[in-house]
Amino acid sequence: MKPQPFRIIKLGGSLLTQSGWAPTLTAWIEKQSHIRNIVVVGGGLSADAVRAFDHSQKLDPWVSHELAVEALGLSLQMAAAVLPHTRIVESVNAFAPESESMEVELLDVRPFLHTQEAYEAGECLPHNWSTTSDSIAARIATVYHAEELVLLKSTLPVHCNDWEQAAQIGLVDKHFPRAVKGVRRAYCVDLADPQRATWKPLSEQRA
Repeated sequence: MKPQPFRIIKLGGSLLTQSGWAPTLTAWIEKQSHIRNIVVVGGGLSADAVRAFDHSQKLDPWVSHELAVEALGLSLQMAAAVLPHTRIVESVNAFAPESESMEVELLDVRPFLHTQEAYEAGECLPHNWSTTSDSIAARIATVYHAEELVLLKSTLPVHCNDWEQAAQIGLVDKHFPRAVKGVRRAYCVDLADPQRATWKPLSEQRA
């Protein structure tokens, strides 16, 4: 059976504490091409708590990484509590019936990171703060050959031409320019903008 085409949607953790993001996300998805929508939820306040704890306690990088991954699980549950017509899946390979193709799937990334990622081809993610859920989403999009990767942000840059610059200004994490190299198509959307403003690197703009 030929795999269903899908997009990976990275929902920025900072959006979780903003009012109205759930219906805005649903409305945006409804305007996109009709393929599977698999959402990776960012850490937000949960990951920030781990960062603060790491900063005060000087944790081993491996320990802080594992705690940050667990924080993604809490953010996932918070998103599921307010986002309608969703189901939580533990793998991109989870079967999605054709009749439910427009249902949004929230991906629990922990099984992938704990038991699978190290065995996949390509560069594995570093276990430190240079990697956030942006790079995790890019790695998953690469491994499973997603049609596109969409990063939903609360703001977009004015003068920025590529992912390297985006990393320098903090739009994405430091590792992301490396992680996104295997992704077919990647761009950012400002979910807080009523016009659904979009940012693409120059390579995507020329494509």
